[in-house]
Amino acid sequence: MRIATIDLGTNTCHLLIAEVKGSSHEDIYHETFAVKLGEGGITENKISPPATNRAVTAFENYLSVCKKHNVEKLYATATAAVRQANNKNEIIDQIKSHTGIILNVIDGDTEASLIYEGVKLALPQESESALMMDIGGGSVEFIITMNGEKVWQKSFPTGAAFLLEKFKPPDPISELEVELINTFLMDEWIELFEHISNHSIKHFIGASGSFQTLCDLHNKQLNSVAISTAINNTVFSEIYHLLLKSDRHSRLKLDGMKAMRVDMIVLSVIMIKLILDKVNCDNIFYSNFALKEGLCNLLLLEPDNLIISNFNYLKP
Repeated sequence: MRIATIDLGTNTCHLLIAEVKGSSHEDIYHETFAVKLGEGGITENKISPPATNRAVTAFENYLSVCKKHNVEKLYATATAAVRQANNKNEIIDQIKSHTGIILNVIDGDTEASLIYEGVKLALPQESESALMMDIGGGSVEFIITMNGEKVWQKSFPTGAAFLLEKFKPPDPISELEVELINTFLMDEWIELFEHISNHSIKHFIGASGSFQTLCDLHNKQLNSVAISTAINNTVFSEIYHLLLKSDRHSRLKLDGMKAMRVDMIVLSVIMIKLILDKVNCDNIFYSNFALKEGLCNLLLLEPDNLIISNFNYLKP
């Protein structure tokens, strides 16, 4: 049997198709589409009509792909941009009207839980304390683990697209804007910093998205077989300063830079550096697995989990 998950994020929409094999699954197809739901409305908690149209187009394309791959079960989630939007019902209704797909809007705590489930699949669980971070367009999720067990998690509505819309920094970004953004995040993330201090973090793990771009910039092109890697602090510092000094045109020319990430990556590395300054870690461990992989695994192992509802059945 083949199952599929669609993860509708603030900046991108991901499709993952997997073949179920007994008690495990094999990923057979993955695609990402830039929907930019936060463009022109995220700071006002709304999704614009053009953004809604981009999401509908993505879902129409993905439905066609799922049918070509003989997918039987499909499960679609929406995260920060949709859950925070006052007009969320419009995009939910439009997607259902055009494709028949039911969009499940998940809360921040559920999002963090699914990210944790995904990262566990890619990286060995550390016996010491670890901090996981996933940077989205509308929110940022943090999970702290001890001895491989989750002890704290939280979703903060301070994603890269949100910061871009809120501060509208010059390009290249100025030192003043970096300082303003850091001051804002220090206030927003007070609870996080308290937990970092209490747990004496030894390992820092970044999940998908912006962290993949960092790896791509460092490696030029990731080995398609690898699902995890590491970036040392010296390399990160070099990339950080390069990105902050570069304008959009220059960033687009960098080997490994994806066009869909070029506008958000500067805000992302500012957030990452703020975390690195607070933890005692020599490396950033990268996990290519996050929400969609965690959800896919949950669909397989715990199909009756309360998180999982409103399937679409594509085959009788």
